[in-house]
Amino acid sequence: MAGKDIIMATQEELKALHVIRKAIDKVVTQKEAAEAVDLSERQIRRKVKRVREEDDKGIIHKSRGRLSNRAKPDKIKQKALTLFKTKYPDFGPTLASEKLFERDKIKINDETLRLWLIKANIPYRKRKKRPHRQWRERKHCYGQMVQILKVKVNSIAIAGLFSIAKTMDLVPTTTSFFNVFSPVTGTVYLNSC
Repeated sequence: MAGKDIIMATQEELKALHVIRKAIDKVVTQKEAAEAVDLSERQIRRKVKRVREEDDKGIIHKSRGRLSNRAKPDKIKQKALTLFKTKYPDFGPTLASEKLFERDKIKINDETLRLWLIKANIPYRKRKKRPHRQWRERKHCYGQMVQILKVKVNSIAIAGLFSIAKTMDLVPTTTSFFNVFSPVTGTVYLNSC
């Protein structure tokens, strides 16, 4: 944990501090410093002023380490987590947040509840993964799996058409042309292979 004389800063902030120190010492202009750290001149002037007033601590953002203004109170967080453990242990975060609002009058976003559960190491129900769908092997003939035509007729009509087409030599004699004919539904699947 950082003490009073230790400052926690990111790499970007350290780079900016170095450039701002150069700007304070008049080694570089504020315009050149702004270009180096990819900030506007106005922001550089503001940061230079803060570093002059507060020393190196002035480079760090003021809201670092503070709670968000929208953060839920710790009391509500603990109450929601205990209710989840006791009443809703087999629920997922979405349903649990809905039930917490419905029954217990605690309004919490489902993502907030999920993050709280992860942080507190409380297991919750996760969505089942879909089974992996294995690809089928390629077929030998081009268009073998393609349904070219689906005709819905009664079985007598299609049998008549097929016999006429056979006598006129319009249909190959192999059975690969008509792959499937269902007399129950009267559907014919034609294949070009």
